[in-house]
Amino acid sequence: MAPKKSLKNKPFRRFVPQFPLDVYTLIVEQVAAFPFPSKSLAALSLARRDFRPLCQRQIFYTVNINTAPYAYSYYGGRTSGKKRMEDFMKLLKDSPHLADYIRDLGFSLVTRDVDNPNLAFQFLSKLHNIRKFQLTCHAYLGSYNPADDKLPPTFDWQKFDSDLAASLLGIIQSPNLRSLGLKGFNHFPSQALFSLKASTLLVDLSIEFLHMDANGACPRNDEDSSRPQIKKYRVGAHCDQVAKAFLGGPEGEQSVFDFSHLEKLSFEWLRQADVDAVKAIMQSARRIQDLQCTISTDASLTFEGLADMIMYGSSQTLRNLEVIRIEREEENPFCGLLEELALLSGNVDVLEAITVRLTFGNMLPYDMSDKCKALDALLSVKAAFPRLRKLSIVVDLSVPGSDVLESCQIEDFEEEVEDESADIQERCFTCMAAIPGFEFQFSVTIDWV
Repeated sequence: MAPKKSLKNKPFRRFVPQFPLDVYTLIVEQVAAFPFPSKSLAALSLARRDFRPLCQRQIFYTVNINTAPYAYSYYGGRTSGKKRMEDFMKLLKDSPHLADYIRDLGFSLVTRDVDNPNLAFQFLSKLHNIRKFQLTCHAYLGSYNPADDKLPPTFDWQKFDSDLAASLLGIIQSPNLRSLGLKGFNHFPSQALFSLKASTLLVDLSIEFLHMDANGACPRNDEDSSRPQIKKYRVGAHCDQVAKAFLGGPEGEQSVFDFSHLEKLSFEWLRQADVDAVKAIMQSARRIQDLQCTISTDASLTFEGLADMIMYGSSQTLRNLEVIRIEREEENPFCGLLEELALLSGNVDVLEAITVRLTFGNMLPYDMSDKCKALDALLSVKAAFPRLRKLSIVVDLSVPGSDVLESCQIEDFEEEVEDESADIQERCFTCMAAIPGFEFQFSVTIDWV
């Protein structure tokens, strides 16, 4: 009989069961849903080797690069934008496979020039799998007047380092791109914008404060050529020149994009030129389901014309309407919205939800109650909006003086606003309150500045 082997000096090996890949993937997805999940995912990747590639894909899926001299992190403290990029480059040098995990890239410029363009070029040249790209320049606006027709201070594309500009355009023109955002650039290469016609996977587009050069030529009509079918489109202020160029022209120029499948459109009005550009877009888009209209601070505009745009284009498909008005004065709180809704009455049969967001200074407008009563009477007529089931009115008060008022004064003011808000909801929306299953919200928040 063979002698038994001694286990005295043998290392103990704990049995760890193997699970299907789907189980590990589910666990990682659950952790990724946590607020600020990066630290939790990093810890999970150290717990077991099987988690590491899955966690890395989640951690590096979205990367935001800020070239500011200083940038704030989520966890507090300031860090140099240059140093952050250097650290990231070192990480990619040690683990080059991480660059392939980056799908969602945000690249923000907040100075007049890029700090160390060679470093930024080296970083961008390593990225080949970008699906979503947001390129932004946060130029210092100074004394800029939003009502002016002149383009506000933006980053002049012609001043870019040539290698860096080529790297950025390479990502913008990538055939794999699904989502693109451009903000804050002057003399942007028009040929690069027109070449987006070949980006057939692109479905999400956002432009704001964007002006292009006059060197490119619009694509000519070609019935056999396919174009990107944009489903989500954001048109900010001061980009009417680009927005209209995307629509083509009467002299044989074909539109760069196909807007016939557009489902969600959000836009901002600062000038009449912005209104005209949106009107042209809505004439090309007849299937919009979600519409968001914003009129920003100091813009001398109302919502006039919004109803005509909807009825001309997407009156039979519009399901959600959101209007936003940022106004420091307390006069004309709904800014012509009631008149536009009256024009829409009986003409938008599938509208299900209306959201109104208003910003005022100091206090609620004196005629807020009267306007709310008129809105209640208008929307409660069944034939007006037969499928309407939700109304949200969100008011934000930007109130100065938190640094000079006593805590008791602040509490008294907040209590007074809360009582007034509750009184408006109770007295001014009696018709809607009587509709079974109708979801209604009227809220007022105070932002101490």
